[in-house]
Amino acid sequence: GDTARLEPALVGDAVNLASRMEGLSKFFGVRVALSGSTRAALPDRDVGVGTLRLLGEVRAKGRTGTTTVYEALDADPADLRARKQAALSRFEAGQQAETAGDHGSAVKAFTDVLQALPDDVPTRMWLERCAHFLLHGKPGQGHSNRMHDATLEALVDTRDGFTGCDSH
Repeated sequence: GDTARLEPALVGDAVNLASRMEGLSKFFGVRVALSGSTRAALPDRDVGVGTLRLLGEVRAKGRTGTTTVYEALDADPADLRARKQAALSRFEAGQQAETAGDHGSAVKAFTDVLQALPDDVPTRMWLERCAHFLLHGKPGQGHSNRMHDATLEALVDTRDGFTGCDSH
C-alpha cells in the first residue's frame, strides 16, 4: 500500500466524532461545541479566559473513555457572550460544588446563573442533576460519576430517570 494513504478507521472516527459534536451543540443548546481534543489543539492565544465553557463529559458509542465537551463562547452574539462570560465564574462554582458533592451550594450557584441566562440549557442540565441528587442521593455502585453519561449516538441517558445528566 501507499504510505501516504490515510487509515479509513481513523478518518471515520474523526468524522463520526465531528458529527456527534454537531448533535451535541443542539443537545446542549449552544452554537458551537468542541471536543477536548479540539480544545487541546487550539493555540494558547485562542483559549483565553472566558472563551470556552466546560459543559461536561460524554461517552461516545464504540469508544472507550469519555469525551470532554466545551462551548465556544466566541460563537455567540456579543450581548449573549457578555452575559455568559459575566456568569461564568458562578457556573464554574456550581460545577465545582456539584463535583465536591455539595449539591445545595451547586443549586444556589446554578440558580444565580439562570437569573442572568434564563434559557441556558447547560445550566438547566446541571441544576436538574443537582436537584435529582438532593432528592434521591448520589449514584450508587455501578454508576458513572460523569456529566451526561449518554452515548453520543443517543445524546440522552435516562438510566437514572432524568435526561442527559450523570455529572462529574
